[in-house]
Amino acid sequence: MQVTRESFPTSVVDWEAIGLAHRSHGRFVEAIDAFETALSLGPIRFPSRGALLFCYARLGRVIPARVELEFLDTPESMICS
Repeated sequence: MQVTRESFPTSVVDWEAIGLAHRSHGRFVEAIDAFETALSLGPIRFPSRGALLFCYARLGRVIPARVELEFLDTPESMICS
């Protein structure tokens, strides 16, 4: 089954889950796409931001990884629920 953006157009949590699943299977490009989709819909939880940072770093995307790292060092990043 192909998951598309139209499948979950407003669900941040669903897109986070898709990103985490892709990351756990080493599909970093797809994970980044899912996490960025989630971010476009609203704030995402701390573990997902960390996973996004990991994916950027694994693909050598230094600037986006640094932006995420700096964000994770702020109080706004502490969305846990």
